[in-house]
Amino acid sequence: MIRYALSSEKEILEDVFNICFPGEKKFAKWFFDKVFNYRNTLVYEENGTIIAALQMIPVKLTDGEKTYTSSYLYGVGTLPEYRSQGIMGKVIEYSFEEDKKNGTDYSILIVQEDSLLDYYSRFGFEKYFSVSKKVFDTDENIINFRPVERKDFAAINKVYEDNCAGILHAVRDERHCDALYDMYAETSFVHETDGVIDSYVFGYFTENSFNATECIGINGLALANSVAVYHSKKQYKCTFPGNEKYIGMIKNINESIKNIEGYINLLYN
Repeated sequence: MIRYALSSEKEILEDVFNICFPGEKKFAKWFFDKVFNYRNTLVYEENGTIIAALQMIPVKLTDGEKTYTSSYLYGVGTLPEYRSQGIMGKVIEYSFEEDKKNGTDYSILIVQEDSLLDYYSRFGFEKYFSVSKKVFDTDENIINFRPVERKDFAAINKVYEDNCAGILHAVRDERHCDALYDMYAETSFVHETDGVIDSYVFGYFTENSFNATECIGINGLALANSVAVYHSKKQYKCTFPGNEKYIGMIKNINESIKNIEGYINLLYN
């Protein structure tokens, strides 16, 4: 049976998430405390046990001229012993029917593995949202930077919007900005020119590099390099809007797909 989750099932669903996506317990706790909404969660129940679930997180998209509604499919998982039986396919198809009833324009998702692009294409999803990724050795092109503060997000969002002009991209409301701050509070940085933020990075550190999960702005690369050098890293890896690699897909529910590039990085991924 496919149904929406109950408010009392939060802990059960967190357990299902951790079984389906091992090694993500810290993130799962944050997600279920800060983002999870049982009203947006579909579950597949069999004999009184939840064996599959997915989130339908409402996300607004814009091309700079018009705003569209979408359901971001997230945490799409089936317990290991029930996989390869078509169960999740039924839940995904059910989500489309719900979107149609609700007048939602699109269903969107981000894949963690390239092989999933083919899997989701079976349900009518098209490759759409892409990024560019670059790896650099650090150099002496150092610029000033500082850690992000929560009050910076209006300015950061302006940089984001300016750099996504003409691209179908996610609208980052206050809740989303708070979520980004919570995820990257200790590893996000900005550069300012004459007191105005012109570039930012959200990222994380590995043993030898600073990985800028999102690097945006006219001084973004120099900023990422400077962060890496300051923290004694030999490399910096940057992800930014571009068309080198598909990471996300889109399905038309009630609106024709826009014939332009798309960018939906950092949607709780």
